[in-house]
Amino acid sequence: MALIHNDIAQIQQRGFYDVEVDPALDLFAEINRLKKENLWNKTLIIVVSDHGDRAKSTELENYRVPLLFVGQQIDSTTTIDSFLTHTELSQLIYYYLLHETFPKSRESIYLVGSTEKWVYGKALNIKENIFIDDARGIEIFNSGKIKAIDVQTEFQEYLDSFNKKYGK
Repeated sequence: MALIHNDIAQIQQRGFYDVEVDPALDLFAEINRLKKENLWNKTLIIVVSDHGDRAKSTELENYRVPLLFVGQQIDSTTTIDSFLTHTELSQLIYYYLLHETFPKSRESIYLVGSTEKWVYGKALNIKENIFIDDARGIEIFNSGKIKAIDVQTEFQEYLDSFNKKYGK
């Protein structure tokens, strides 16, 4: 018996459900268990992606990493607009669990992307950023007044210091 179009669509929808919705239901079940065992007030659940959508490596929005904190101590109406990286994750955990200082927003962030081609860049804020083609060393996007030569020099110094500290 051949599958008709509606059957295929239902199978695809069930597959999406299994992959995307089942884990969320498991999370809700776990939260309910923690509440029943009086552990919810001591719990912080962190949901984070490995990276955003990198289909267009010269668009800053594609470097935004979705991050969600869930817990009794979290105000569900709060959105954080600070300029942070994954290296501030431990400070965020301390902030929410131990009421320590919230991490300071960064002045700039270096970025590396590779979907279309290897690029690197620097963001000073949401509106001012630059991307450089790693293979050719030329500027391929600049939304502000950042100089490519300055970013190339700074980024190379950063890589050299990292290699000196962690390399062989």
